[in-house]
Amino acid sequence: MNSEGRRPPLITLLAGMAILAVLKELIDLLGKPIDPGLPNHDVQIWFGYRFEGMMAKVLTIPHLLVYGYAAYGLFRMTRLGWWVAFLYLLYIPVSMLLYLMRYGTGEGWEIGFAVGSTLLIAFLLVYLYRKRELFLS
Repeated sequence: MNSEGRRPPLITLLAGMAILAVLKELIDLLGKPIDPGLPNHDVQIWFGYRFEGMMAKVLTIPHLLVYGYAAYGLFRMTRLGWWVAFLYLLYIPVSMLLYLMRYGTGEGWEIGFAVGSTLLIAFLLVYLYRKRELFLS
């Protein structure tokens, strides 16, 4: 919390985004079909690899845990919550780059999306790093 005992608005926004990610993963786990031949089937990306079918369902569970603890830790301003959020934000551009190298078409919009996303994530990483002293041990 800051000197007035309030959570900074951007930290609250990040926690809210993590809650939305939990909801999205719950929908993936419970509502999307397993069969890759069906429309809107479940797909998970881990370290740039694309997983479909039952493996995508299994990999939804670690995503739920990461997003869930990130949301909890950011709302409660815990030190571990800071680490989970910070490390996951570091991981996203790496995974995105690996995914584009494996599956990308090299079109301009893909590169633009990757660059824009990476810049936004870099801003969030710098912000979280500067606010790290606000997180309790």
